[in-house]
Amino acid sequence: MMAAPHSLEEMKFMADLARQKDSKYSVWIACNDIKVEGNWTCDGQEGSKPFMAWGPGQPHNTDNIQDCAAIAAKCNDSMNDARCSKSREAVCIRQAVCTPRLTQPRQYCFSSNTPIPMLNSTCLLDHVIREFITEGVTACGSTCIKEPGCRSFNIKNGDGKKLCQLNNSTSSKDKDKFQTIADFCIYLEECIG
Repeated sequence: MMAAPHSLEEMKFMADLARQKDSKYSVWIACNDIKVEGNWTCDGQEGSKPFMAWGPGQPHNTDNIQDCAAIAAKCNDSMNDARCSKSREAVCIRQAVCTPRLTQPRQYCFSSNTPIPMLNSTCLLDHVIREFITEGVTACGSTCIKEPGCRSFNIKNGDGKKLCQLNNSTSSKDKDKFQTIADFCIYLEECIG
């Protein structure tokens, strides 16, 4: 599944991935204005204003054919619009192998240029021991590591803020409560080595 950043921190991380390939590289992200020109949507951010951090003069829709968004590592880690038919790699989310300590069941990776898919929002439900507003994945994960009984966490978007939910179980222990939901949600877990 193609990924779309939800913050400057995530966008910088994606640009760093591109930079590992080439300092002038840019990669597709799951944002476009194909349906309505100028109305940008990003997979996984439905129902809220998408995170967009355009570079200077972007988006400019040159020749009225630039409807897909990319992150350009060469342009101060910012977004630009481009022709969707242009061949380039994309930043995607994939299932990761669980290793000791805090690990994402999903991780960012490169994938070949493919049609833009929908990003699933899955989280562990009904296991929240504590929740709070957070700056992002790092802050939420650090709190989970320090919290007795925390085995996983969800990060949800709500009212324009990120909500960290610390859970007392994992998706593998309570599979029926690990569900796709309508709102954007990312699930991460701490694996016992």
